[in-house]
Amino acid sequence: EPLRAGPLVVESRTTTSATVTIRIAFDAGSADDPPGREGLTALTARLMSEGGAGELDYAALTERLFPTAATMSARAGRDQTVFVARTPTASLEE
Repeated sequence: EPLRAGPLVVESRTTTSATVTIRIAFDAGSADDPPGREGLTALTARLMSEGGAGELDYAALTERLFPTAATMSARAGRDQTVFVARTPTASLEE
């Protein structure tokens, strides 16, 4: 299967939602784990979502997200790994 030229962007907007959700999906999942290293994709996704962001370690990131009620998570399925960020619309600027 040929690689796409770039990311596929799917956008859905509503003016009545109180939250903004961003999902980023990668076509790689647990089926791609090397033999003998089962769980590697799930571990990598978890480290990416809970390991901090840029200059912020996990504790600093959590401290910054908590007052805004924002969340970040990751889930590795068989064929895809999905990262999800969610925040209330009122906290979007922060």
